[in-house]
Amino acid sequence: MLDRILEFQRALRSAGVPVAITEGLDALRSLEHISIADRQEMRAALAASFVKNQEHRETFDVLFDLYFGT
Repeated sequence: MLDRILEFQRALRSAGVPVAITEGLDALRSLEHISIADRQEMRAALAASFVKNQEHRETFDVLFDLYFGT
């Protein structure tokens, strides 16, 4: 899962979403508190860490579906 989150973080950056390394660590820590089998919980946890501006939410959602399925 670590590799997938790091790839996802890089993809977000490449797509213009400003994501810092510390936010990636926060995202990983957030996954300790949810069921990663529940995609909606996972989407919400990662969005809370990675999306700071609503204009980046659509990019996040598209990439989330590509990296973690629907």
